[in-house]
Amino acid sequence: MTFEAHRVGKFPDSSWAWPQGGNHLLLEAAISPDLARAEHAARDWLTHNDIDDASFHENRLQLAIAARLGKSIQDLPEFPRLAGLQRMLWTKSRMAYREALPALKEMASAGISIMLLKGAARVAADSAAQKSRVSHDIDILVKPEDAHQALDILTKHNWETSTGESTFALKKRLLDARSINMFYGHFGDIDLHLRAFSHGQENNELEHEIWESAQKHMLFDVPVFLPCPEDRLATSIWSSALDGHTHSDWIVDCAHVLMTENIDVNTLQERLLSLKISYQSKILFDYLRIKLNLPIPTLPALENAISQLSYTRRLSILLQAKPRAHWSRSVTIARGMSKQIMLLNHKKLSPKTLGAMHVLKGSFSRDSARTGSAVGLSAIASTERLEAGEYEIDLTIALKLMGWRRRLEYELNSDNFNICRLRSRDLFRRKGMYQLRFKGRIVLTAGVGRLWLEARPAQNLRGPSAEEENRYNAIPFSLNRLKIRKFPKIKDC
Repeated sequence: MTFEAHRVGKFPDSSWAWPQGGNHLLLEAAISPDLARAEHAARDWLTHNDIDDASFHENRLQLAIAARLGKSIQDLPEFPRLAGLQRMLWTKSRMAYREALPALKEMASAGISIMLLKGAARVAADSAAQKSRVSHDIDILVKPEDAHQALDILTKHNWETSTGESTFALKKRLLDARSINMFYGHFGDIDLHLRAFSHGQENNELEHEIWESAQKHMLFDVPVFLPCPEDRLATSIWSSALDGHTHSDWIVDCAHVLMTENIDVNTLQERLLSLKISYQSKILFDYLRIKLNLPIPTLPALENAISQLSYTRRLSILLQAKPRAHWSRSVTIARGMSKQIMLLNHKKLSPKTLGAMHVLKGSFSRDSARTGSAVGLSAIASTERLEAGEYEIDLTIALKLMGWRRRLEYELNSDNFNICRLRSRDLFRRKGMYQLRFKGRIVLTAGVGRLWLEARPAQNLRGPSAEEENRYNAIPFSLNRLKIRKFPKIKDC
């Protein structure tokens, strides 16, 4: 079996978006119900490729292959490295769980219902999957009404958001987020989801149903919930089918559910149709059925829904579903355009809560004034006890730029909550002392207290390189000027 044997259809046939080449061989070795065929595929890949040159995407599938085929391929000279890779990735996954468990235990003790999604759900449902499924990040779902308490517990255990924003800022936008990513220590990585499928207030019925049909389980010694098999399939397809296969574990997860669980076809069709992912599902199911010979149930309602899709919509889905490893330059450009259109349409349809994040954009000018305060990462902007109301703010800081194209992030916070974010982009690699001015309207509520200005990193990174530090670290500043003027109330006529 050679790479040339794995041909796929031409664009715009749905098979155009199937995994192919080496990616298909690894999936075949990890999934095919025919063990002889799976072993043949594994040997083919290992004969033509060097494990040391493999991407992390490929490493994840190699872990599944090592756990599945084990001694049947131990005669290969590459097997010791494969076994070593398996031990290393398994150890990292266990370390990730070890760092997450204290916070998860406290959530459960506080009465917060925790549902596991994606890889974490598979590991909890099948203990043997710990050796075959990379699970460095742990996806958990909590109910929106428990979100702030869950975030407080994570913060108490010193978890930090990967975006670099403060806890105050994160809390302000929390109910508008589908999920937030948080880090702790060397390996801790939790995606805290407020919704399984949607943003904002979309699909509230589905969000309710996933809890209604959930199954109680245990993750080590923490009580958790797992989605029913139909929802495990739906969440995997909904979250991963259009990401260009940054990893293909989700395909293995779906195959595992289909081969080991009793699937209610009607429930599955209802979920997929409600989520409007019929075409994405067809691409996956046809690949598993036709290329890997899995006994996939027929879903006639999907075919009917697909026939109602516009030609443009089907093309957009195909472009976004094609595995990243097989993008040409033209596919990359077309996919990027298609994804931006989809995001813009989604943004128009997504309702925002009253806590939506307020951002003021800054403008640069050369610094010719003396700095007004000591240089640092935070400064008291005002000690005056301001009453509630709408204000106009005019704020100028001085900072030293180092010639990097990057985003600059600051926050205006009170002692108790976030007021707004201050953001600017340096696209011209400015170097030297500059002033950055922010002007706009802010709304203060009762009990605002003092105002703090704080520099924030553009992104939190683990073990960043010197270049990444320069692109993402918080930039110290000095506060030059702050003017705050309250808008007068307009009396009704």
